[in-house]
Amino acid sequence: IRVRDVTGVQTCALPILFAPLAAIHAKDIRVNSHFILAGISMNCLIAMIQAWVFPGIVNVLSINPVEDTDYGSSIGRFIGLTSHPNVLGLSAALGILVGVGLFLFDKNPTIRWILGLEMSLCAIGALLSGSRTALVALVPALLVFSFYERRNRVVILRAILTLALMGGALYYVAPNVL
Repeated sequence: IRVRDVTGVQTCALPILFAPLAAIHAKDIRVNSHFILAGISMNCLIAMIQAWVFPGIVNVLSINPVEDTDYGSSIGRFIGLTSHPNVLGLSAALGILVGVGLFLFDKNPTIRWILGLEMSLCAIGALLSGSRTALVALVPALLVFSFYERRNRVVILRAILTLALMGGALYYVAPNVL
């Protein structure tokens, strides 16, 4: 079995392997979370560039480019530097969740603007991936998070509303993307 064919392995690799290592070896988990969110945001930005400006950017940046014959730009799904659109969608959903968590605890307005930009990039990356699993994973996770964070429940519900408004605006501007 090639790892490329098993998307479940790739989907589980981040939380199972890297999250405990990050928690053990990091002095400050918030700094580590900022790096994770920045990496996911850059991948979503690459998917945006792939979709709108330069379709060959993935082949330029990849060490081992993936031949996407079954999915990809031919049917409107983009993969960024991942190997499958669902992996991009799920990592974008993870980026939004990490961003919401960091947004709740960072009070610096500049950092909040940067986090908002990164979460927007992740939301657009999830939409470009065409992954329904990203939405199915993100909305319940935000709802559960809002139940545990009672003091920040309004902020989390605003994040869900913002995602819905972004999807509606994108559908209005470019219906073929959705």
